[in-house]
Amino acid sequence: MANDMKVEVDEEFRIGEVQQFPMSTDNIIKFSRINSTTYDCVPTALAIMGLIHTTSADLLRIVIDGVGITKPGVERIFSYLLGKKFKFFIVSQLYLEKYCLTYLKPNHVVFCGYSDVESHVYLIGNSFDGRIVLLDGTGTVCDITNNPSCYDIYKGKKQYYLLGI
Repeated sequence: MANDMKVEVDEEFRIGEVQQFPMSTDNIIKFSRINSTTYDCVPTALAIMGLIHTTSADLLRIVIDGVGITKPGVERIFSYLLGKKFKFFIVSQLYLEKYCLTYLKPNHVVFCGYSDVESHVYLIGNSFDGRIVLLDGTGTVCDITNNPSCYDIYKGKKQYYLLGI
């Protein structure tokens, strides 16, 4: 994801505004990286979620290689694909962790990310058996339920995001 301007943390939104996307336990458990170019986290996440086909993801990778997609661009893509007005909520890392452990439904993922020197998006999913798993398009898969230090992969970033409506 491309870098964006800093925005203040806003955790005053209602829990229901964060969007959870259905995803099978098989896709969550058997996750693997699809392809790789520079700044390809958005098309990779979209393809893993089943929102676009691999061919469309590859076309996006060709177009954005070395540049990435901005937060407003991601919001527009989700709005186009799903017919709702999407936006990123800026949250603390602690809020992101608590949200996923408390509210994430089985067989669902949240589309989240961070910004720092560079920005990046990834998915956090809840498998049917209740395991919370971090799925990163770079190939990282980490079972948060059995290893809470998985969140440390992204510890200390300037801002964290959750996609919602």
